[in-house]
Amino acid sequence: YPTVLEVQGDFVSLGSVDATCPCQPSCQDKVCGDAGCGYSCGECSCGEECQDGQCVFVNCDDKECGGDGCGGICGECGCGEDCENGTCVFHACDSKECGPDGCGDNCGLCGDNESCEGGFCLCPDVQCEESCCAPGEVCHQMGGCCLPQCDGKSCGTDGCGGSCGSCTGPQEECVGGQCVCQPDCEGVDCGGPDGCGGSCGFCDITPPFVESSTPSDDEMGVPLPGWGEEFVVTVVFSEAIHEPTITEDTVVVEDFGGNSLPLELAFADDDATTLLINVEGLVFPSSPYTVVLGPQITDLASNQMASEHKFTFYTVAVATLGTYHELAVAFSPIISQETNPDHPHYDYPTRYDLDGDWVAADNVDHIVSDAVMVEPHVYYSITETKSHLFIQYAFYWPYRYAQTETDRYGNDVAGAMVLVRKADGTPVALETYFKKGLDERSLSFVTTDSGLIAGDGTFTSHKFDGMFDEAELFPNGHYLAYLSAREHESCLWLDEDNNDLDGCVLNAGLKASMKRIEMKYKGSATAIHKTGGKFPQELPDVGYSLSHILEDWWPRRSDVGDDKMWGSTYDYEPFTSSIFPNRPDFDDPLPSTFVDPIGNDNGRPPWAWRYYPQNGTTFYEMPRGVLFLDPAVHFKQRHDQGNEWADFDGQTGWSLDYCYNPYFNLDFRNLWSECTSP
Repeated sequence: YPTVLEVQGDFVSLGSVDATCPCQPSCQDKVCGDAGCGYSCGECSCGEECQDGQCVFVNCDDKECGGDGCGGICGECGCGEDCENGTCVFHACDSKECGPDGCGDNCGLCGDNESCEGGFCLCPDVQCEESCCAPGEVCHQMGGCCLPQCDGKSCGTDGCGGSCGSCTGPQEECVGGQCVCQPDCEGVDCGGPDGCGGSCGFCDITPPFVESSTPSDDEMGVPLPGWGEEFVVTVVFSEAIHEPTITEDTVVVEDFGGNSLPLELAFADDDATTLLINVEGLVFPSSPYTVVLGPQITDLASNQMASEHKFTFYTVAVATLGTYHELAVAFSPIISQETNPDHPHYDYPTRYDLDGDWVAADNVDHIVSDAVMVEPHVYYSITETKSHLFIQYAFYWPYRYAQTETDRYGNDVAGAMVLVRKADGTPVALETYFKKGLDERSLSFVTTDSGLIAGDGTFTSHKFDGMFDEAELFPNGHYLAYLSAREHESCLWLDEDNNDLDGCVLNAGLKASMKRIEMKYKGSATAIHKTGGKFPQELPDVGYSLSHILEDWWPRRSDVGDDKMWGSTYDYEPFTSSIFPNRPDFDDPLPSTFVDPIGNDNGRPPWAWRYYPQNGTTFYEMPRGVLFLDPAVHFKQRHDQGNEWADFDGQTGWSLDYCYNPYFNLDFRNLWSECTSP
């Protein structure tokens, strides 16, 4: 096709003609290489290669130093480096492992305790395998470095398998890093030289003794063990005891009768100072127990105890007395206590241990010389049969200051018994006890509806001293007691039929002129104080306290002796017959009298009372103690000698079977339905 060329300036322009060019060369964005149509875009310089139309210098590829083949270099090496085959190689630390490299760095660091010398790490002290030891350290026999520990030590191991030194003395041993002389007392008498400048101890000539015990001596109310538990007595000695000397021959626990109980003995500690005495026999309530430690007991130096050591403790009463205490309160006497004008406080009924101890001999001195306050008190006891309750009250005075001097004595006791019919809870009879001179008297009264006057009998034919309506004899359930001054007769305030020979003389005139203290149970005692050098002869509405004989007197029945509570004993004999077969008995004597510091006569505890009037009264004599200990027999024998009372049928009649009589350890309250629930 024809082409029209149009020249415009420096360029040749193709005109708009319809023509076709077969090949057009192009070097756009290229400086070398093929331009097309047989043309080239240019040639590259020395060492260059044309890559993608561009000249690229390739003679220094894979080289960081050295000539580039075109008169230039590929790069220069740094400090300490040499160019080897186009690569910079660092040679400044050749033949060196430490120290400066000449280029501002170092050739390496040395290990612990090493130093760099001449470019090499050296251990200046001790080398232990791979470890360089610090100054003063040594190689441990188990490997590694170790610093010997011998400061302040002259012997023994240094902790590194070595030694801090050895002891050279004949009796020296290394103790705690020091050489210590060890005393040698073998074959040397006590006090002799021990080879170390001392002596072989001291000669122990001091006998061991008892420092304390649990229970302690004279302790009251000691708890009983629970079911299946052991009763243990603990004794603490002053020093270690030679154990083979602790046997059932040298350690004994005795009951009230002096019978030895089976024991198990053991020390509670390794030094053999605390002895545990396990009592394997039965331990009864309200009972005394005495521990006897024989003088054959020795310490480790074979010193025997200086003497036999004894201590006595007293167990608690049964825990189920609450109901009985309520009954004792319900029928407690309302007391008119007559007083003598010279020493009215001699006539205040009070506690036996009013002076804080249980020694009978000093009670008179206390009330005469030391007392500045007296607290009124009444003791009680309850026994129960299937048909009746026998509630006994005991009044105690430290001094019976009788009108006749020969009738005076210390520790006087009188009392009374209230008989309660269980079927309806009604009091039906009252019996008192007191001493008249040296006689033992008892007055007995009955209610009109007691059921104790059989057939055509009268109260006199049944040996009662009087009969009253219940409301008269027991107003609001309480009997009105009259306790005489000086001789302390236990009387009934309503009874005005007695003569001087009988005792309990009382009439309207005497009542009107009588100086007296009016007392009743008020929960606690009203303390009566000495004022202006004298105790009052008259007081209204004074409260007395109540306690069970089981809690105070009965547990101490073994305290017989001049410096104790009781002055004498007796052998109890039960009253038996065809009507009263197989009555309970005691194997051991019972206290019969209190110790009397004056010497004329003796007061008696309730269990030693006996109805023995000696004033011409006809009576059936029964053994001492039956009145209190077996009251069901005493009352029936005294008042039903014709055996007219019906046997108990479950509701009415007379029973001789005790639901509860603690003095003979009889307690069927949980077994018999007729008994009071404990």
